[in-house]
Amino acid sequence: MDDLQNIKTGVTKSLDLPCIIIDKSGRIIALNNEVKKIVNGALPQLNFFDLFDEQNLLTLQRIFIDARKYEIAVKDVIGLKSGNELKNYEIIFSPLKSENNIYFTVCFSGTPESKSEHETQKFIIATNEIEKIVSDKRILSVVNKVKLTYPFTFIEKAKLQKDINELDLFFWIKDPNGKFILVNDIYAKTLGFTANQLEGKNEQDYLPKYLVTLYKTVNQYIVDTSNSLVLDSSSSPITADLKKGIQIIQFPICDLDNKTVAIIGFSQESAKTIQIETKEDINKSVFKDIPIPILIIDKEYKIIFSSSEFLKIMLLPDRLDLSRTELSKYFEKGFITKVEEYLNDHSQKEPLDFTYTFEEKGNLALEVNIEKIFDEENIYDGAKIIFTPKNELQIVNESKAKLYDSLLNNMPEAMFIYDIDNLKFLEVNDSALKLYGYKRNDFLNMDLTDLYAPEDIQTLIQSSDSKTLNSGPWRHKKSDGTSILVELTRTNVDYKGKKGHLNIIKNVSDLAEEKKKNQLLQSVYDHTSDLIIITDKDGFIQTANEQISRKLGYSRKDLEARPFISLVSDDDRAKVNKNIFHSGLLKTTSLELEFKKPSGTLFKSIVIATPIKNYNGEIESYSIILKPIEEKIDNGSIKKLEDVGAEKVDAPFL
Repeated sequence: MDDLQNIKTGVTKSLDLPCIIIDKSGRIIALNNEVKKIVNGALPQLNFFDLFDEQNLLTLQRIFIDARKYEIAVKDVIGLKSGNELKNYEIIFSPLKSENNIYFTVCFSGTPESKSEHETQKFIIATNEIEKIVSDKRILSVVNKVKLTYPFTFIEKAKLQKDINELDLFFWIKDPNGKFILVNDIYAKTLGFTANQLEGKNEQDYLPKYLVTLYKTVNQYIVDTSNSLVLDSSSSPITADLKKGIQIIQFPICDLDNKTVAIIGFSQESAKTIQIETKEDINKSVFKDIPIPILIIDKEYKIIFSSSEFLKIMLLPDRLDLSRTELSKYFEKGFITKVEEYLNDHSQKEPLDFTYTFEEKGNLALEVNIEKIFDEENIYDGAKIIFTPKNELQIVNESKAKLYDSLLNNMPEAMFIYDIDNLKFLEVNDSALKLYGYKRNDFLNMDLTDLYAPEDIQTLIQSSDSKTLNSGPWRHKKSDGTSILVELTRTNVDYKGKKGHLNIIKNVSDLAEEKKKNQLLQSVYDHTSDLIIITDKDGFIQTANEQISRKLGYSRKDLEARPFISLVSDDDRAKVNKNIFHSGLLKTTSLELEFKKPSGTLFKSIVIATPIKNYNGEIESYSIILKPIEEKIDNGSIKKLEDVGAEKVDAPFL
């Protein structure tokens, strides 16, 4: 059954971004209209990766492999042509897990074509006296340890890993070829991986495409010159959405010959951005440390404050400043609609509690509490939103329940779920209610035994205990007391915390009656004294009963696929084609024909030919019944034969 119904409708309809859902093989499951504007030829069932040129294909396959292997969101930048214009898009692969499978949303968002004057990058060739360019004493301490211990022993490396994980900005060490030697947790998490997963991997494989050339050039410069390099007033090395106004510093470690053997990289806040904190800044700083995921928004749906725990739970960079940004920038459309409905309802004064699954965050399920904020004059001034993670068991149980509910509501087959322990019905769909003739509440107050006749209940109980199910047919009772025959397909399920059986019911009453009729007709066909032949519409014999073989002297095998007209005399062949096979008549025709036996002798028979029509009313075959005409001999001829016989009898014999 298709367990993607909720995912397909939820993701493709709720996203304003161009979005595609693919399975783990790359086959497109669903897509919204926005994506068709930028990915030519995108249609369900096609392979997503067949839609791109070789250059983009390599990038897409690489990040898809990472998303599939580590089951995390992975992103990069590709260039797509629109007419003669090449436009860059950030593309994000995000995993979506169902009970038995995994799918991926692929979302496209445009990247800025040019940088504003506030995002101008400056390259500073710094002195190798690192103390002059680093403001954080913790970083200086780590750098000195690296210089003293490189290349590391296993124990030294473990100690350094602990030290760099305590830093609140990015820190990494790579070899001259760009392969990571050490990465701290915050940098690895921003890339979507753990520190261990990145070790030994090349930096260029994880940077957005538009930064690869820049960092390749920077690395080569440091290796060739053994100088440090500072990228000042730059955006983050990961994505332009992260905090601006930071410096990226790359510092060489050299051997005795002044040859670069490793490169230390780290980030720090640009000195030019350090300002005296305002009262609002202090409030933000205090608010960020509240140990719960919380947002404060104003009445224009702009974020005023956000806690650090909120950034963590929503998988956002922990130094990201959300103040004065629109709520819609970080939340999907379905959530925004829910919030707006509550806040625009002026009669609603009490807080609102609900559960929401953030599909863009890998189906992150959170309990949400929204409470309106009023000023001293009791005028609405904004809202407080608190998020509480749901435990894993809750998420799994609710996810399964939604999947089964979707299955029951969208499948045409009659289905119900019952509790294994007490046989009580837990859920039923409309098709089953229609089949059995019950109202929903009445059906859910029954148990499985109410559908069975008393004599069948013992067999039912034995079947319920068995791991395998006898599919039937079973006799079930309807609400009016009449019985139907059904075949069952049973599956073990966990439904809302209860172990149950999901049954798919197929009404086979009509099939059983049809089978009885066919058996009766087969019996008549095999044992009637009439001679019966079935041909196709062109007159070739498909089958014949045993009486035909006995009368004509042909075996049934010899008759199969033989033209019917080959059995009649030469003089009658045209009559057969004209009145039966080429007549175009849709009614029964009766003829008198002469038939040939293998010996060459002829016998006369009445032929009754009935056309058999298909569902379109077109002739599909013919049923032909032969009624032989026995020749009559007059009494005079019989007397003459008797006299001749008497004359020829030898007297001594008598």
